[in-house]
This record gives sequence, C-alpha cells and structure tokens, in this order.
Amino acid sequence: MTYQAWQKVWRPVRIKAACPDMVTHGLRHSFAGALIAGGASVKQVQTVLGHSSPMITLRVYAHLMAWG
Repeated sequence: MTYQAWQKVWRPVRIKAACPDMVTHGLRHSFAGALIAGGASVKQVQTVLGHSSPMITLRVYAHLMAWG
C-alpha cells in the first residue's frame, strides 16, 4: 500500500475518532503500551515491533515498564 493510499483511509478514520492530529506511529506506540501493560516481556515486544535488539525497545518503552 502506498503512503497516499493509506492516507485516503487513515485521514477519515482519525477525524471520525476525534483524533485529527494522531499520526500512524501513535498506533504503534499504543500497541506497544498495551503489550507491556498486558505483561509482555521486553523480548516479546522487541519481536513484535521488529526492533533489532531489546536495548532499542527499552530505550523507547522503559518508561512504561513496571520495575520491581
């Protein structure tokens, strides 16, 4: 799917959802947050998101993780 084709779908959806400024990448972060809140490990989140290492996942999402 091209960027232009995606925008034809995405723009009306975000307007209908009253989130006109939400970017697609926000969906990725929401999904990662839901995985973490659901108890997924760093390795599981890394795999699903396609990060090359767990350190990248930790750099981005450590603030969402409950430690201890």
